[in-house]
Amino acid sequence: MKDRKTEPSDDRPSDVSATGSSTGTAAPSTTAARTAARLAPLVAWADRNPVPGTTLRIVRQLLAVDVRDRVFGMAGQSFLAVIPLLIISSSWLSQSDGRALATALSTRLGLTGVTADTVTLLFSRPEGSAEVSTASGLSLALLFFSVNSFTRTLRRSIEGPWELPKVGWKGQLSGLLGVVLLIVMQVTLAVIAVEWVSTSAAQGFLEGLVRTVVATAFWIAIGRALTHGRLSVARLWPGALVGGVGSTAIAIWTVTVLPGIFERDAARYGVIGVALALVTWLLAFSGLIVLVGVAGAQIARAAGWFTPREDPLVQPLFEQPDPQA
Repeated sequence: MKDRKTEPSDDRPSDVSATGSSTGTAAPSTTAARTAARLAPLVAWADRNPVPGTTLRIVRQLLAVDVRDRVFGMAGQSFLAVIPLLIISSSWLSQSDGRALATALSTRLGLTGVTADTVTLLFSRPEGSAEVSTASGLSLALLFFSVNSFTRTLRRSIEGPWELPKVGWKGQLSGLLGVVLLIVMQVTLAVIAVEWVSTSAAQGFLEGLVRTVVATAFWIAIGRALTHGRLSVARLWPGALVGGVGSTAIAIWTVTVLPGIFERDAARYGVIGVALALVTWLLAFSGLIVLVGVAGAQIARAAGWFTPREDPLVQPLFEQPDPQA
């Protein structure tokens, strides 16, 4: 009975699973081998040239850290942490129950009419509503844990590509400073954009250059804070420059494309549509944060300032790394 059970059948070829000829597709192992063979010349050529080699490593590491999940997770955490923190801060500073923040956002994006009213409705407290101290205390406690979780994610997005070990609660305190610097950077760039009225292409270029320089300086300070001062300015400036250029690109996208998203979503879904438009902006900025950490580390690696434990090009480009490694 045992011999008959292991005997191959005549009407089912034994090599179907190996060749995949019955379905017309190759087996996974064969596909991986063919992909690695096709990519080998490209990887070898890129490794001999600094710019394409560094670019390929940046792409490889972005795939390795699951950039999509990281960006979506960070955007969700920032929506739960940073937006309420801005509303509370605006209410305390201006005594306007969040209306000052809504007005600043509408002015920055050029929103008017129903869209501006919907933004005000999202950020302000309804008229005639009474304050409840118990609910406020619970909200502050939830806000504390949200900010704490967002700070940890933010720190690991910068520390991870540099393979820096965790430093405990001290790093959390400096991470909070990094969050504050991120907010101050956005406020500063928004003020520059509102106050600087460009009437010519030359003035517009100068404005973009000034914003890039200011953002780069902020990104250096943010990197110092998020890494608890363990990376010098000389190592941080390439990633900070990527952040400065990316911040300027997001600023241009914010005033050209994002207002249309706000108007369309507000018209379709009301307050929820404004929240979705805010999440869209947070997704773009979260992607920039992840890119600053990865690009900064890989550029420093190409310059010889940083030697990682493993070379991302050792593995096939599209093969996910072993999580146990």
